[in-house]
Amino acid sequence: MNNADFWGSVSNIISEGFTPEGLQKLNSYAEQFISGRIVYQRFSSREQHGCAAGGETNVIASILAAAKDRTDSDAAKTLSEYQRECQQGAKLFVLLIVIFVSTHQNYDREEYVN
Repeated sequence: MNNADFWGSVSNIISEGFTPEGLQKLNSYAEQFISGRIVYQRFSSREQHGCAAGGETNVIASILAAAKDRTDSDAAKTLSEYQRECQQGAKLFVLLIVIFVSTHQNYDREEYVN
């Protein structure tokens, strides 16, 4: 997969609304990034090291934050930069909650009550 294909894939995951398949792809990209099998040309070597050290969730959040905003839709053309940032932030927040919930599904409720 080349750089353009990678970012196109990430853009598709975002535009499709973070489907289970899209989340699996993001997890796979994060694992490959942490293991050094993928190097993102958009990130400096320092950014790549920091992302990997932060773990899978940090890598996914960094990938999504670095993804280009889609500007080919009429709605995107009419939004101010601030509105686009707010929408992107909301999407990232929802994604982080989904990732958190999916990684903590098998917890013992009593452990968190006490």
